[in-house]
Amino acid sequence: MAIFINHALTPKQNAFAVQYVATGNASEAYRRAYNATNMKRDTIHSRASELLKHGGIAARVTQLKADLATDNEVTFGEVAAALRASIKAAMEAGQYSAAVSACMGLAKLGGLLVEKRRATIAGYPQLARYWKSLGSRIQKMTHCWSSCQQAALKVPGKLFPLFS
Repeated sequence: MAIFINHALTPKQNAFAVQYVATGNASEAYRRAYNATNMKRDTIHSRASELLKHGGIAARVTQLKADLATDNEVTFGEVAAALRASIKAAMEAGQYSAAVSACMGLAKLGGLLVEKRRATIAGYPQLARYWKSLGSRIQKMTHCWSSCQQAALKVPGKLFPLFS
């Protein structure tokens, strides 16, 4: 997480920004950052709203959200590695249906499989014909992929080095 130094924000304003990002609720963030025990609900709401409009606080909230997104980022490589490990573990345990499921997940992640959707295109006959031909191509690709999977399970290591 990046270090933020801004002398324009008070410690309470900074605490408000941190609490707002943590809770997603400006009123709750105000209660946690400021002494609001004797305040009316409307007053807390009004002051929290004003704080969110403050330029420095808005910038701090934006920075905190960006830092949080970066810290929680999941990469393609991480997901692919987890799926490959799942395939290997399932194969070693003899759980072939689990291996196939993980293999399908890996194929979807890589863009090799696209879920089939039905769409109605009224009034555009050329587009409807194109859509229909595209659907049959996807169906053929899915059938081809299923055949590859079955062959891979019968002959480990030949099609997918991961299974060896």
